Amino acid sequence: KADVPAKPGPNDWPGFRGSNREGVVKGVTIVTNWDEKPPKEVWRKPIGAGFSSYAVIGNYLFTQEQRKENEIVACYRADTGDEVWVNTVSVRFSEMVGDGPRATPTYEDGKLYTQGATGILQCLDASTGNTLWKADIAADTGAKVPQWGFASSPLVTDKLVVTFTGSAPDKAVIAYDKATGTKAWCGGSGKEGYSSAQLLQVHGVPQIVVTSGFGVQSFDPVSGAVLWSNEWLTKTNPRVVQPTLVDGGRAVLVGTAEGK
Repeated sequence: KADVPAKPGPNDWPGFRGSNREGVVKGVTIVTNWDEKPPKEVWRKPIGAGFSSYAVIGNYLFTQEQRKENEIVACYRADTGDEVWVNTVSVRFSEMVGDGPRATPTYEDGKLYTQGATGILQCLDASTGNTLWKADIAADTGAKVPQWGFASSPLVTDKLVVTFTGSAPDKAVIAYDKATGTKAWCGGSGKEGYSSAQLLQVHGVPQIVVTSGFGVQSFDPVSGAVLWSNEWLTKTNPRVVQPTLVDGGRAVLVGTAEGK
């Protein structure tokens, strides 16, 4: 059992790209002169296939892996690498680039929210790994498993958990009640996309911004209503980069493929 706190501490990394999904570590200094003080390996162990990153809470690491025919969520001790618990779903995603889950777990209030490559969205007890609720975003929206799998790391808001599906119009993004797993809303357009939903305050207005093959869309975090959109269709490679606030929160920067 993992003795996790209810809320992440200042040095924790609760999900994809950190607490604000901005890829920034604050208040940390790294020694760069490794000739005088080289880093020392603390531990090493093999894990299953996949492209998931880590959530780090206290002395615990959470990630997703493919172990043979099972997609798993695993909890490890950060100091020793010892496995604490494993949650197993009997599915396997395979393609030529590599097998296994793509998304990174999201930690919030003692719970772990995970998105599997075939569409299985789960809410787990972060202490034990027990499943509290489970949903299938492909079945709930009619979406097909993308070429490189469902890769959206779940975004957790005050009451919802949000992920990208890439389904038909008005079903590209789906939100569930984070406590019960009940579907709250669907919305938006765009089939291809491997970015994750981003909670931003644009001009001081809280909103969920999502990039996809359609372009960029903004959703009301509560109702799912589309606040604004910018259609910018991709021709070949799908978008994967998170939308980012610039100009003091007055504009959204979008990185895309094809050198644009």
